[in-house]
Amino acid sequence: MVKFIRIGDVPRGTFPTDLTMVIQTRLYEDPFTEPMRADFWLALTTLKIADPPSCRMRTQEVNMGTLSPASFSGVGSHAGRRSYDLVLDCEAGVGQVDYQAVPTTVVINSELGLAEAIGGVGGVAYQFLNADGSPMRFYATDLFGHGGSKRGSAHQDLRRAFPADPAYHHARAGKRRADVQPCLPMNRAGSAACPAVSLQ
Repeated sequence: MVKFIRIGDVPRGTFPTDLTMVIQTRLYEDPFTEPMRADFWLALTTLKIADPPSCRMRTQEVNMGTLSPASFSGVGSHAGRRSYDLVLDCEAGVGQVDYQAVPTTVVINSELGLAEAIGGVGGVAYQFLNADGSPMRFYATDLFGHGGSKRGSAHQDLRRAFPADPAYHHARAGKRRADVQPCLPMNRAGSAACPAVSLQ
């Protein structure tokens, strides 16, 4: 069996192959006789290049507000929860859409969705949560939603709400404001969009 493999940046479209390809084979039965020779020819053909439909996430910012150290009662406490919506612009026929949460700051605990806050903050992390309030596991693949299953279906938006918490995870609080910029790639059939979602 012979198959074509895409190894470069080839645009969508229909393209004819330019040359006839020959594949030369040799069958060695023993080291003392000449090998059996056979040539296979791949005739001119037409290739149809098509990418699977995908989604892109809209850029947005989420203002987490200002918190004082007194807002936290101790290590493991939470304060200042904010909810935000992630909106995907999906091509027709995208079908099931999965996602991964990949933070761009130091991960405190991937299972609990804790990422270090930056910007001069000490003792405070961000905890990313699912819509039901359970921790969002970093690097795990989860279902985001379903788009149209047929290429002829209309282009559509997928929307999902998430909460985020500043979490007091050390024995001391830092300054009042924390910044973190998580990167949430939307994975579907090997494609990913890494949009800008910043929590400030």
